[in-house]
Amino acid sequence: MEATVEQYQPQVKKASTKRLKAKANRKRLTPTSVLRLPVSERQHFVWDAGTDAVRGLCVLVNPTGTKTFMVNYRFPGSPRLHYKSLGRVGEVSLEDARAAARAARKAARDGRDPKADDPSRSDAFKTVWQDYIQREQISRKQNKSALKTSSLVLHHFAEWKPRAVATLAYREISAALATKSPATAERLHAHLGDFFKWCAREQIITASPMVNMPAPAKSAPRDRFYSDAELQAIWKAAEQLSPVEASYIKLMMLLGLRRNELALARWDEFAHDLTLFTVPTERIKLKASAKVAKRPVYKVPLPPLAQRILGLRRDGELVFPGLDADKLKAKLTKLGAPQDFKLHTFRHSTATWLQNQGRSEWEVGLVLNHSGSGSVTGGYSHGYPIERKLDLLKDWADHVEGLTTAAGVSRLR
Repeated sequence: MEATVEQYQPQVKKASTKRLKAKANRKRLTPTSVLRLPVSERQHFVWDAGTDAVRGLCVLVNPTGTKTFMVNYRFPGSPRLHYKSLGRVGEVSLEDARAAARAARKAARDGRDPKADDPSRSDAFKTVWQDYIQREQISRKQNKSALKTSSLVLHHFAEWKPRAVATLAYREISAALATKSPATAERLHAHLGDFFKWCAREQIITASPMVNMPAPAKSAPRDRFYSDAELQAIWKAAEQLSPVEASYIKLMMLLGLRRNELALARWDEFAHDLTLFTVPTERIKLKASAKVAKRPVYKVPLPPLAQRILGLRRDGELVFPGLDADKLKAKLTKLGAPQDFKLHTFRHSTATWLQNQGRSEWEVGLVLNHSGSGSVTGGYSHGYPIERKLDLLKDWADHVEGLTTAAGVSRLR
């Protein structure tokens, strides 16, 4: 059989479609050679080579002629290569740049962020956490308690502040949470879980280290409420505070509000005749998505006793100017209030009394502004049972007024 010409044609290898990786520009650096590195039209790196070289050290040469010592490194678990500037050639010696490069790469291996001293470029836990609080919690979600959350987490995990976020692993986080009280661990688990998910979305880390981490055991629900005698003692103690503080404590007792819903109140949020207080959307405890979509407000009809307390003082823009709610506990307990005094316990006390009077769960939720209590039929009903709510609050206020009158402490000021 005759061989065809094609069988003897040389086989031509198809050109690869893959782009070849550029060969690193390496050079034995000396104090003199660094100064003489050639400048080109494009920015480029010249990497340290030779027996004295430090891994990761390079000189960034710019078209303008400026030359900067740089070092690269990776964190354990980090998805990307990081770079740190060590200073300009001529201002930093080659010897010092090599020492700084060694220190930076060692810090990264140990899980510390070499750029922790530069907050604008750092991946340190403290820096990234504060960025998360500002961008995600304050700017996007408009979370009014974000700064307190920030302080809480940084207080409990102070040793993590200089650590690179990518180095915080599942077992370490879980072990740290196990050392906290059940209630605190529950809160910290939720805050950290949201934080690490955000870090993964921002590509600061490849994935959240808390994936599949179970929440700590649920803390026992609060069952504390004030007895009639304790309500009398708190009212009597409030009488000895400043007019602003006294009116705040009394109204918190009467209206069952959350602390900042009332503490940040402005006079223009009240009806002119003081019959209604409207808490704006941003101060309501509600998911951010619901706030944006529905823009709900919290309507609080004021019983006569609350109107009289407010009517005694009406000046400026803020209803409670200069109020520091955090210091009220110490003042009140010193004047005879229960030692475990908490503003939030007023809500439990109001709810407990209403339940004991035979009020329904829906009515209690209406007073406390719980989700679902404002409209029984969900998205189909757009009314608000303001008169019913007023009747409930008036009954509670009449009970409190009866207690204080019986104890001889019902003085308004």
